[in-house]
Amino acid sequence: MVKPVWGWLYPMRDEFTPLELKKEEYTFGKDSGCSYVIKDSELGKADYDKLSKKQFKIVKKKDGVYLEDLAVTYVNTKEVGSKQKILLNHNATIAIIKMHLKVFVYLDKSVCDAKGSDLPKQLGDKYLMSSHLGEGGFGEVSLVFEKDTGKRFAMKMMKKNPKLMKYAHTETTILQKIKHPCLIETEEVVDSLNVLFIVLEFMEGGDLSKRIHPIRKMQEADMKLIFFQIVNAIQYLHGQKIVHRDIKPENILLASKNTETLIKVTDFGVSKILRPGTVMDTRVGTPVYMAPEIHKNVSQYTKEVDIWSMGVLLYYCLTCRIPFRRIEDIRFGTDTFPAHYWSGMTPAVVTLIKGMLKVQPTQRISIEDILNHAWLKDPIIRRKAHNLMWPGKPYVEEKPAPAPVGFQRGGSMRLQRPRGVMQFMSMRSSRQQVAAEPNRMPAYPLRQPAGNADKVLAESAEKLKIGAARLPAGNAARLPLGSADRLPIARQPAGNAAKLPAGSAERLQIGNAAKLPAGNAAKLPAGSAERLPIGNAAKLPAGNANRLSVGNAARLPAGSANKLPVANAARLPVGNVVRVPSASTARPLQHRGVVHEFQKPVKDVIKNFDK
Repeated sequence: MVKPVWGWLYPMRDEFTPLELKKEEYTFGKDSGCSYVIKDSELGKADYDKLSKKQFKIVKKKDGVYLEDLAVTYVNTKEVGSKQKILLNHNATIAIIKMHLKVFVYLDKSVCDAKGSDLPKQLGDKYLMSSHLGEGGFGEVSLVFEKDTGKRFAMKMMKKNPKLMKYAHTETTILQKIKHPCLIETEEVVDSLNVLFIVLEFMEGGDLSKRIHPIRKMQEADMKLIFFQIVNAIQYLHGQKIVHRDIKPENILLASKNTETLIKVTDFGVSKILRPGTVMDTRVGTPVYMAPEIHKNVSQYTKEVDIWSMGVLLYYCLTCRIPFRRIEDIRFGTDTFPAHYWSGMTPAVVTLIKGMLKVQPTQRISIEDILNHAWLKDPIIRRKAHNLMWPGKPYVEEKPAPAPVGFQRGGSMRLQRPRGVMQFMSMRSSRQQVAAEPNRMPAYPLRQPAGNADKVLAESAEKLKIGAARLPAGNAARLPLGSADRLPIARQPAGNAAKLPAGSAERLQIGNAAKLPAGNAAKLPAGSAERLPIGNAAKLPAGNANRLSVGNAARLPAGSANKLPVANAARLPVGNVVRVPSASTARPLQHRGVVHEFQKPVKDVIKNFDK
């Protein structure tokens, strides 16, 4: 007979697995005889070493469900005590070894069934209702567990108030449209008769406001990492024609309780999608974070209201003080930045905040300039933020801007191609100087100087698409390996660029790669490839390539070229080889007044040449 389920233990850590409770007694620990064996992979080594063979026990009795402590166990942050018992209620959290090492939450089936009855069937069959997380002006948010996987989600439930339905519709539209690592993700949306349900990803770290109060204010370095992510998120929203209009610490969620953590911007209830012909004139948002133009009830305002709100947020997080106490102060921007609040801060952050808190919207710093501000140009912070936002994706460090290009002959700024022998010298050209900054490469590959393509970042190369085929000769072959693989082979000149190994491709001179047959290109050693003139590679053995004078090799028939010894190849004068079609039909060749008749193979005749 199958015993009925009377409860569940769902994990508070991703490494643990959910447990369906049917038996009268369960033991937990690292002993193999336990009902739930805690493995070393589920805990860090230091914690696992402290774990007991039998850590705690859960027993179901007639008067309730009890946890018995067999070592050091906490229920709802309170230590139970060795050999002591405590009643487990619905949503009770269980921690082991130390108070903050939470491993399970207990869910009572009878309570879950009662709460689940209010959910639509498709949600009730999939999720179990747990604890209440909070509520706002548009509804309440609860923690739910997915039954099959034990994964946690936040379920937002908004009652259909006729006056607020337009905001609910806007939020669902935005949530289903956006996709960015620093914006909250939507799992699903279910529209019932009276309530709109939105299932969102769960952020364990809570919101930013809870991190500020316990420590009074945040350290500048910690806030810099968080603020950099916020700016990236808002820049993405503005690019999607979305204005948030309610940026504040309560709407910034943290993925974990760690100091360095991923953030997510949430709550798009009062956000605005800027469609053609629409204007923003509604007085919405949180008053202390609202821009002066909203308080002044102007006929319309712009996306710069988000810049102001970010300035207030940054000010508050660093000082635990709102910059403007009264509405009149906001309208006139009368904060004086008291020295005792900012004495330990860098001047750059004060400059940035002042740039965001300009009363006139047109004078405020732009979102792009915020990202490029000296305070946020910290390479360490940028690397950390990149690893949080795009884990596993290589970080490409930004290169400094190139030096200004000087005036050319006649005062012209036009970039000219080197002439004469200079075109064969391996010196840094003015075109290469322009190409030195990859992140500022314009969007039109056809107009790039030769050599720019090898400066394109891997993540940018796939955006070139058709434009890649129109790059000047040889550019496509100079793309780094990570980029070249993403370009369509069919659109490369001669189809070769994507087939070159990284060692050879990066060293080929501009213009060579497109003319190499695919079969030969991959066979050239890196040491030879970089010295080959246009058209040589297909016909020359690797040993000869680096000794030929410019222009000779391309004129050799394939039958002759392969017979040239390494030592003699360098002795051929420019232009003479064209007269040697083959060993048997060769005409006389004059060199320094000596006429040579080719009655012998080419390799033997060349032995008589002077150095």
